[in-house]
Amino acid sequence: MTPSEVKDESTKASSETTRGSTRILDMIDVLAKLLAALALVVGAVIANSFQGKMTGTTLLSQREESETQLRASMLNSLIQPVIGGEKGGKVHPDRERLLVELLALNFHEHFELKPLMSLVDSEFADAPPAGMTKERAFRARESLRSVARRVVSQQMASLIKEESGSATTQGRCNVELLTIQTQASEGEAPGTCEAYSKFEDPIHLESPDKKYTVNVVASNPDWKNETFKIGVNVMTNGQQSYGDLAYNFELGWFDFPMTDNTLLPDGNRFAFNLVAVNGKTATVRLIWFPKNYFTPRERPLDYREYLKLVGKQEQGS
Repeated sequence: MTPSEVKDESTKASSETTRGSTRILDMIDVLAKLLAALALVVGAVIANSFQGKMTGTTLLSQREESETQLRASMLNSLIQPVIGGEKGGKVHPDRERLLVELLALNFHEHFELKPLMSLVDSEFADAPPAGMTKERAFRARESLRSVARRVVSQQMASLIKEESGSATTQGRCNVELLTIQTQASEGEAPGTCEAYSKFEDPIHLESPDKKYTVNVVASNPDWKNETFKIGVNVMTNGQQSYGDLAYNFELGWFDFPMTDNTLLPDGNRFAFNLVAVNGKTATVRLIWFPKNYFTPRERPLDYREYLKLVGKQEQGS
């Protein structure tokens, strides 16, 4: 090969190398541009998603704030006549009952209304208020209790929905019906969520997660006012022990699960409410809340909606 041919071959090889390097640089340049564009798109999607969540959270907060202001205005309008007008005049018990019923229907999840409803109920218990017959006083008292039963039904529906959305309930008694009689009882009904007992005799039950044994004793029935004394002794099963926990209270028609409940140290929560009174027999409901459940008055926002907005919970759950 002549020197000129060697030079041509060298020049050709150099040109091929230069063209290869140029192609690689062009490819790198194209990839860099594509990656930059992709980064912009991904950043825009993330920013849009974040902005959407923040907007949803803000709207939810504003809605809650508006509802709170509306409820505060309603509460002031309803409670002012009950606690006394500007001149200190006493509201007639029948009008007071109507105002308390409106309070219960609109604020039952946020306020403990049992003391107020019990006070109004007692005003019709002995002698009819001025200007009322015994029959009308009886109807007024039944109206108050009917509203209480309606409120309990609404709260139970909410709890059942919450339980079905959080965990399986198969094989668990989240709600127990306890029938207490003055005569000898049938005892517990195995395989069901029902139990029977005589007044002063204990009923032994387990919590749905089997962590507690609950001993319930009903006593001191007041058949005229349909109230009962309930004693509850809670014993811890297993290794972790909180010691025996004892609770005593009077149960009547104005015990609402969302406000009249007991929170245990590990997040379990239970409540009692009166279901029926027939002759000398009372039916009581024991309700176990979903684990770590917070009642509406303990959280300012609808926490399930909030979790959906911030992406912590599936939309269909």
